[in-house]
Amino acid sequence: MSVTENVWGRARAVGRRKTSSAVVWLVEGEGDVRVNGKKLTDAFGRLHDRESAIWALKATDRIDKYNIWATVSGGGTTGQAEALTLGVAKALLVHEPALKPALRRAGCVTRDPRKVERKKAGKLKARKMPAWVKR
Repeated sequence: MSVTENVWGRARAVGRRKTSSAVVWLVEGEGDVRVNGKKLTDAFGRLHDRESAIWALKATDRIDKYNIWATVSGGGTTGQAEALTLGVAKALLVHEPALKPALRRAGCVTRDPRKVERKKAGKLKARKMPAWVKR
């Protein structure tokens, strides 16, 4: 099971997006967010990625109520931030199951199944064909 709560009240959840994976621990606190031991601003340079990472807390007005400690790996920064979003949402549901409709409306609970399509033989990329030559 990817979502659990231990005796100290820490909820652990796993979120994934593309090839990125995030393991999130959520505990009641004052809003401190750590990603791979760094502050959120140091871990994600782009503002959009920072907002995306804590979108589940913003959508439910719980930013100052929980501390987040996460380890992310694989993929790029945007994929990692969106994996973090899903992990935070799942961990938040362990503490407050009544938030599920609000999180679903905010788009935080659904796993995005899109992956990079593989390159095929005889093509330049996954779907791009070589330039057609008449003669």
